[in-house]
Amino acid sequence: MSNELLDIYMKYDSAKDIWNTLNKKYGGDDAASKRYAISRWLSFKLEEDKPIIDQIHEYENLCFAIASEGKYVM
Repeated sequence: MSNELLDIYMKYDSAKDIWNTLNKKYGGDDAASKRYAISRWLSFKLEEDKPIIDQIHEYENLCFAIASEGKYVM
């Protein structure tokens, strides 16, 4: 661990305390990631110059991203 990181995390007593702090800082607002996943799905368009298999794979990944965010595509 670098000295800068050691200085930041030295004040915590356990890894759980560090985890809780990082979760509060970076994991609290999932609304932005949900909006991003849905906006990518809504803006998806098939293109004639790309192979259809690649586009289907991309669409499946978009659907999986929405499902993992808690929104299901019907």
